[in-house]
Amino acid sequence: MNSSTESIETTKLTVEHGDKRFTVEAVSGDHIGATIAAGRKFYEWQFLGTLAEYLAPGDTVIDVGANIGNHSLFFAGVCDTDVVAFEPLPLAFEVLQRNVHANSLEDRIEVRQKALGAAPSKAKLEKLDLTNVGATTFAVDSDGDFEVSSLDAEAITARVALIKVDAEGMDLQVLRGAADLISRDRPIIAVEAASKADQSDLEHFAAEAGYSFVAEFNATPTYILAPSATPLERAKIERRASSLVTRTHWNTRDLYYRLGLVNSDLRTVRDVQETNVPLVAAGADVQELVAALSARVGQLEETVRRLSERLDEGQDEAEDRA
Repeated sequence: MNSSTESIETTKLTVEHGDKRFTVEAVSGDHIGATIAAGRKFYEWQFLGTLAEYLAPGDTVIDVGANIGNHSLFFAGVCDTDVVAFEPLPLAFEVLQRNVHANSLEDRIEVRQKALGAAPSKAKLEKLDLTNVGATTFAVDSDGDFEVSSLDAEAITARVALIKVDAEGMDLQVLRGAADLISRDRPIIAVEAASKADQSDLEHFAAEAGYSFVAEFNATPTYILAPSATPLERAKIERRASSLVTRTHWNTRDLYYRLGLVNSDLRTVRDVQETNVPLVAAGADVQELVAALSARVGQLEETVRRLSERLDEGQDEAEDRA
């Protein structure tokens, strides 16, 4: 099983975020690369945007299962954080290194070619699919070719604000191997739990560690956990929840306000049409109004199209889970 980039075809893509542009190299035909190419956005950008709300410039983020570096690039290049990225698979690790270099983020992203688990050991490569490199799986095996470390054994001295884990079945083992770090820094945790058994194990971990579930994302359930063992930690969760409710309320009011403006403009055009006055006779102002309304209609049609796509994607994900 070839796990090196030798003879593996890759493609270079452009990601746009605000006024920033990033170059992302991906394995040709891979799910992540195809998704980036379709939207020119970071893979799982909604999930990343939510995590960004918990981060401040200069924070330290641990990216376990960094793959080609999509998430690490976002944390370092968009959020201005320092990242320690772990990726054991040689072909993904090599592309990860090139992506860090291509975006001049060597000073912000430290890459380590290691698998992580509950304790230092060895592992073997169990499954590799070049159409979905992110789903590569490893299994602990004393005769394996891959070194397995633990976060507690990695001697990370900086205060960690976020631990993101996508280790394809070894996620809970990774968290178990970070017990001291989690107790020391009480970071936000973002972790995948694909099966019902994994989700149950994660619930037990959260209860033991004093964490609460605050959000769920992605086709494969990925949860954001926030520390909630102390009154202060719980107050932070409640403050953020109240802020989200307020923002949702005002965004909804703003949407209705904007729709009201469009309806008002449409009524104006209707009134002009009912008078049977030709637009030329009505003057340039009405013609300009009609042109502006046409542009708005085009924008609304595009918004509806995107919303329909999002709804279809959500329906497909729900059917896949079922």
